[in-house]
Amino acid sequence: MACGGLSGRRVNAAVEAARAGQAGAGFSVVADEVRSLAQPAAEAVRRTGGIIEKTITDVGAGVDLVSVTQSAFRDASSRIASGTHVVAQIAASSNAQARCRPPAANANCSG
Repeated sequence: MACGGLSGRRVNAAVEAARAGQAGAGFSVVADEVRSLAQPAAEAVRRTGGIIEKTITDVGAGVDLVSVTQSAFRDASSRIASGTHVVAQIAASSNAQARCRPPAANANCSG
């Protein structure tokens, strides 16, 4: 007959130890040792699970930040390209104006 839960397992272990006599006493000691080792192991598993869950959350937040940063860099790059185009147009206009001084000053003006 089996009892449920941890206390039920202790009762079962004690009953089995009593039935087994001297050999059962060793079994009882081993069962107690296994139980004492299992409790810290279970706590370590709970802590590890918490660490893993936090890591998953942190990685998700990092992915979001990378996405936002990528979008910001893409926007900055687009604005820089637009600015570069405007500066090139200004430079071209300045060069054209420099070539086209009054006719007395510059005989090479074509327009």
